[in-house]
Amino acid sequence: MDQTDLSPTLLSLLEERYPGLFSALLNSGVEPTDPSTLRDQLVTHAAKLSPGVTTDLPGTLIEDMASTAVGALLQIDQAKVDLINAISPLNVTSSMLDQFGEIYGVKRGVGANPSAYVTFTGTPGLFLGAGFQVSDGTYLYETQENVTLPETGRLTNIYVLAISAGEYSIPAGTITQVVSGLSASVTLSVINPQPGTIGAQEESDASYRARIIQAGQSTTQGTPNFIKSCLQKVPNIIERSLSVSINRDVDGIPQGYAITADGGDPQQIAGAIYESCFDLLSLQGSTNTVSSATQSNPCTISTSLTHGLTNGQNVTISGAQGMESINGSFTATVLDAYRFTIPLDTSTAPLYRSGGFVETNPRNLTATLLDGTDRYDIPFIRPLQQKVRLIVHWQTSSVNIIDNDAATRLCAPNLADYINNLSVNEPINIMQLSTAFEAALLKIIPGNLITELSFELYLDDILTLPAPKGTTIAGDPQSYFTITPADISLVRR
Repeated sequence: MDQTDLSPTLLSLLEERYPGLFSALLNSGVEPTDPSTLRDQLVTHAAKLSPGVTTDLPGTLIEDMASTAVGALLQIDQAKVDLINAISPLNVTSSMLDQFGEIYGVKRGVGANPSAYVTFTGTPGLFLGAGFQVSDGTYLYETQENVTLPETGRLTNIYVLAISAGEYSIPAGTITQVVSGLSASVTLSVINPQPGTIGAQEESDASYRARIIQAGQSTTQGTPNFIKSCLQKVPNIIERSLSVSINRDVDGIPQGYAITADGGDPQQIAGAIYESCFDLLSLQGSTNTVSSATQSNPCTISTSLTHGLTNGQNVTISGAQGMESINGSFTATVLDAYRFTIPLDTSTAPLYRSGGFVETNPRNLTATLLDGTDRYDIPFIRPLQQKVRLIVHWQTSSVNIIDNDAATRLCAPNLADYINNLSVNEPINIMQLSTAFEAALLKIIPGNLITELSFELYLDDILTLPAPKGTTIAGDPQSYFTITPADISLVRR
């Protein structure tokens, strides 16, 4: 709709023609008009239509009509007050919601294309312009900035964005094809060491309302809400990947804070952090400590966070006390998400005590930001993804024959939607899984006919149970869950 600028003269004319059309918003909202004021306005308009009319004589028909009309005006005025004071992002229409978003500087999400971080290996000095294309054999991905291979011939953590929209996954090690043309005199290979970020659909009204409310709650620069509000403006950002957490030492003393974000261009993420944070020096990355090291050959290393390593990757450990021989660089052989071995015989080494941490941490990203002649290195954490596999054990007392495959087709999308909307460090709640399961099955059987229900849940192929007497299953604190309906199966007892 076209917008017209109203001049003071036109506003004055409208207010004179339609008294009360515009209401002044006070701190307490719109206030009701005093009844005597409404009566005066009514009499004024009546006198213009019938000069000399008298409305104050008691018992006359004119006075009775005037009093009745004032009562009606009071109700109309109160309805206006209630309507205006009730306007909020929670109850307005979609079009007004977009206007709220403009006020708070929050644009509606148009959906996010899948993205990934790749490693290029090739001829040193090779220039790759923005828009350089690579592929996983099915989809095309483009670099978003100009890059040049360094003297080592290896360039890591290059952000690429899919050309095609969708919610498809990008497994680790699948982006291996160079599509853009190159000279025959140079060599270039590409691979994504970590799984890519799944795309997102166009933002729903419910999600947009929540973001606008959060933007309204942000107070001042440096607060977590303000930081998140600025990060949410970055195109292709994954909202559930956003987190602002306090880093503490072993004694619980705050040492700084860490920001996690995934899905957007790293330079734009750094710009949003720079805009919203007043204490850049306290920004910290991810620290993955060594929780244990075995006295064996080879030595098995366990970590506090998922390590995100791949088989054959070079890993560096430092700071270990006791078993100091594990400090250094080694070739890792991955056992599971939390364990890997290094080719080192520690059978006779002293016991590992503490202090070790894995320097090779794929979560840590740093983007350089230029502001005039000033240069800032902005560290942030790209959370890893934890692959979820779910087995639902159930039974029903229904006398009707219920096909297990049909039940799976009904329930799997509901269960996947719940898990795929959990934020970083948010646990999976067994009670919520039960609710989602029952809601899906209501299409074929009542909930009271479900006689048995339990869940077998695997995180990165490791069976994970709730805490004792609890109903939640916690994952890695710097990761978020991903699952597809194909990863969910139902088993009738």
